[in-house]
Amino acid sequence: MEVFKEFWSTYYMNILFGAVLQGLICGSISSKIAKLKGYYEFKYTLFGFFFSFIGVIVAANLPKKSYHQ
Repeated sequence: MEVFKEFWSTYYMNILFGAVLQGLICGSISSKIAKLKGYYEFKYTLFGFFFSFIGVIVAANLPKKSYHQ
């Protein structure tokens, strides 16, 4: 039960929120670039969410300490 509480703590929720936000930003940018080049496929939007998964992996492996502690 402690693991479940820790997973949903503020630290991990911030990581999840940041990853989704990063995925939305990267997905919209990549789809706009694809539209400007004359072709649009849904895979370019999903390409942005690929970066969000990378962000989750990187952020989850960062130490929990901040420089302010």
